[in-house]
Amino acid sequence: MLTISVSATDAVGATASTTVTATQSTVSTWPDAKNTGVPPGTSLTVMNGNQVITTPNLVLAGKDIRGTVDVRAAGVKIEKCKITVQNSWDWFAILTNGDTIIQDCTISGGNFGVNIINGGGAFRRNNIFGGENAIDPDDGSIIEDNYIHNMQAPGSPHYDGVECGGWSNQNNITIRHNTIDLRPHDQTGTVNLTNDFGSISNVLIENNMLLGGSYSIYTDNSHGGGPITNITIRNNVIDAYAFGPFYFKTVNPTHSGNKNLSGEPLD
Repeated sequence: MLTISVSATDAVGATASTTVTATQSTVSTWPDAKNTGVPPGTSLTVMNGNQVITTPNLVLAGKDIRGTVDVRAAGVKIEKCKITVQNSWDWFAILTNGDTIIQDCTISGGNFGVNIINGGGAFRRNNIFGGENAIDPDDGSIIEDNYIHNMQAPGSPHYDGVECGGWSNQNNITIRHNTIDLRPHDQTGTVNLTNDFGSISNVLIENNMLLGGSYSIYTDNSHGGGPITNITIRNNVIDAYAFGPFYFKTVNPTHSGNKNLSGEPLD
């Protein structure tokens, strides 16, 4: 319960006071189809074919892009766009330039084996689905308030929500308050950190809803590409995994405050 007392004095010196008691909500609003992606009522202009952006600081907004977006300039912002991969040979929906901002977009991998967002930047409030891997970030990326779901690709893919394989030495990455739902797939992780190609350090995974995967957070430091260090996993809701909430191989992340859907501690 929250009690608030308010008093006020008018121009002639008269004072009145009141007390209001209210119940504080304990409901967290997780990212879903209602609060991510292109906002309802947004007018979209169709752009057919794969797009290449070479203009620095361009703002791309209000587009229905039926193809991919290859960002080759600094300072680009993509917002309130619908982007749908059309070709099975494309390997990304959006390829960033390291500092690209992508927000309030609806992005489909077209049910092909793509990394839907590939590269560095800030990615917020996007509705992401229909590929093999949702986000493959570079150094300094911020991944926040996204809804990742209904991943689909041909063959026998290993699905990941956020995937880091150590390419470009993936450091200083924040994964905060996303819904990453890999169900019904049990491979591989909602967050997958492996040192196949380089080191990974300073990754914060906090306050997410993480559902599905073989192990929801999969961390493997045995591949020889460089060390995995300073991984923090805290205050997440983790459930619906095949084998367990965490897989830690030759690595010891800091983890605390993580619970399943029933509120039972997982650490």
